Amino acid sequence: MQQVTLVPDVVAFEVDKLPHAPTFHFENKNSEVLENIPCRVHYTSENNGYDSDVPPSLPEYYAATVTLTNTEKYELVGNNWFVFHIDPKKEGYENLVNNFEAVSRVWGTDGNNGVDENNVTLNTNNVTFTAYGATRTGAALESKDYYDQGSFEFVASTNAKSGVCMAFWTFFYANNGEVNNEIDFELFEQNSIIYSSYTSEDIDKQTHVYDNVDFDISADKIHTYRFDWYKGEKVEFYIDEILVCTINENVPTTPMKVWIGAWCPSWAGNPTDEVSTMTVYSFIYKSFN
Repeated sequence: MQQVTLVPDVVAFEVDKLPHAPTFHFENKNSEVLENIPCRVHYTSENNGYDSDVPPSLPEYYAATVTLTNTEKYELVGNNWFVFHIDPKKEGYENLVNNFEAVSRVWGTDGNNGVDENNVTLNTNNVTFTAYGATRTGAALESKDYYDQGSFEFVASTNAKSGVCMAFWTFFYANNGEVNNEIDFELFEQNSIIYSSYTSEDIDKQTHVYDNVDFDISADKIHTYRFDWYKGEKVEFYIDEILVCTINENVPTTPMKVWIGAWCPSWAGNPTDEVSTMTVYSFIYKSFN
């Protein structure tokens, strides 16, 4: 969500590169939905040349510019702003609700207390994952099914504090780690990220790329994270539709479950007692088979 100052004829908010045509609604300070806000919404796409005030129907990445055109009737005493919500793509939200389940599990030996299913909240338009720094306990969803090679896209935001990692990954484990197929997006601290691909717990069969993103991960802004998995060949990682990393070795070959979560590993920065949240709006999978 975004605070919007009431200034007529000035761009109030810009949305960049969300899957499909983003839709919106406004709320006042008391979280009451405000109907018929006078504004112009203009949609564009660099990929297919779309440029119109009419909401597009074709699947694509669209930018949207929202301009408030007349706000006099909405000025409230002591409250000169709206809260502007971006609504998720319906299909992606339904995937989260219908195809995943919250889990409780502990992994690793560094003192983190894993994830607790009670820390996952299903909201009307999104799913909230809460991580508690004081107890180093996070939250996660695990898919009910296994997914073969394809494109895996997540739309999310977070205010994660130091010591908390926001992660999207696929996972298949067998033979006490001899087979450990996994692909990871792991984001932590202000702008640190790890891209990973591995086929075993054997360190020689793992590839980790350490990098930085060009935005503040903890600013609670919505971004799109995607990896395209070509089994046994390569994994391409994208952020907001931009290719940021390609891994060509130790690429999984086995269908895997999908995990989404926020947890508290020792390498994610100095832990604090603060509470962090990650909000996930959408998960979209496209098979390459």
